[in-house]
Amino acid sequence: EWMEDCTSERLRNAILSIQNAPNSKALASAFYNQVKYLGFNPSAQERLNEILSPNGPFASAEVIDTEVGSQLMRAFAEITPENTTQLLYFTLYNKSIKELEELSDGRRNLVWLLEKLCFRPETFEKAAYLMMRLGIAENESFANNASNQFLSLFPIYLPATSVSLDKRFFFIKSNIKNKENRPILIKALGRALSTHGFTYMNGPETLGGERLNNYEPKTTNEIYDYISQCLDLLVTCSNTDNESMEQSAHILEASVAQLCHSGFGSVVLPCVSKFADKMNGDWDEMWDTMSLFH
Repeated sequence: EWMEDCTSERLRNAILSIQNAPNSKALASAFYNQVKYLGFNPSAQERLNEILSPNGPFASAEVIDTEVGSQLMRAFAEITPENTTQLLYFTLYNKSIKELEELSDGRRNLVWLLEKLCFRPETFEKAAYLMMRLGIAENESFANNASNQFLSLFPIYLPATSVSLDKRFFFIKSNIKNKENRPILIKALGRALSTHGFTYMNGPETLGGERLNNYEPKTTNEIYDYISQCLDLLVTCSNTDNESMEQSAHILEASVAQLCHSGFGSVVLPCVSKFADKMNGDWDEMWDTMSLFH
């Protein structure tokens, strides 16, 4: 009811008051806990347009990287996820890895926020990009840090997103040419090639009162194509530099047995052969793995 009669100026003043209050952390948390029940409220979305504009009070990494600022951004996402994603992207897209490593006070809230935005198809691309960059600039040791949450987007089953296999592969392919992004994306290929041990912790699938489902492949051919494309991209990456070659080889060593066990031997074994040729047969780890097949 308050939001229905609220003007943009009044909402702006309320949010600025929360930021500047002596008990700002408690107020920001209470604001988030109430706002998340609004859902995608049209009136609230309209009021937030000014606040979430590139000229608004939150279009600054210094503001977002505070416990209060990042908590308020989580609240905004419950009402208007697309505008919130756009502002985050505008603010953080051009930040260097060193600058992203320096994010501290707001980092936890940003990771939790990006988890939710990565779940939604309309915000996936930008949110996944920011999660990837935070993962490269990792400075946390939590199990649910940015790098691990980014990798959780790419399993075949129980991914931390409702986005299709095709769109997730396209994301990897589109960003892997950048040398800075390549190591974490090769790890993502490794997660995509895993066919066992799928797990998911509930939480990110709910935003604005709406609950989405983890994406589930519709056909075996869809899975086959995803694995085939990921293996082809792994071969391509191995041609770029020695570090990528070594990392890609380790991914293949870890994946080949379970892929064969799951019925994808016809796809992965030709890939193993290509790698073996590149390494002139000097690949002890793969010899050891293949010997288990007897």
